[in-house]
Amino acid sequence: MPFVRLTLNRQNLPQDTVQRLAGVITDLLAQDLRKIARITVMDIDLQPETAVFIGAEPVTDVAGHLEVLLSADINTDEEKAAFIEHAYAALREILGALAPVFYVAIREIPALDWGYNGIPQGVRVEDFD
Repeated sequence: MPFVRLTLNRQNLPQDTVQRLAGVITDLLAQDLRKIARITVMDIDLQPETAVFIGAEPVTDVAGHLEVLLSADINTDEEKAAFIEHAYAALREILGALAPVFYVAIREIPALDWGYNGIPQGVRVEDFD
């Protein structure tokens, strides 16, 4: 189960583009990180174009970041690197030219430090395959 937050400085992004972003990123999580798409939660936060700064300067290009929260010690370094590469390429393909700095970050959390529906990941026994 990943939790994903995509933050972009494009407040008026068309809904079909937002839906495409959600679908492509969810598919990449399944492909590269072996996550179950149907329990992936993604929050797309569309902010005003003036909301992102690089080097304390406002950015007019498409800017923001993609952050993925995962349970620690599940995925290999190679899997994570593949996801970062593929996610960045997908963002660039869908959104066009991106700001000169656009982070894709994976944050790993100990399995007992988070969960959903009141059950920590470290004790979850349900099979979602």
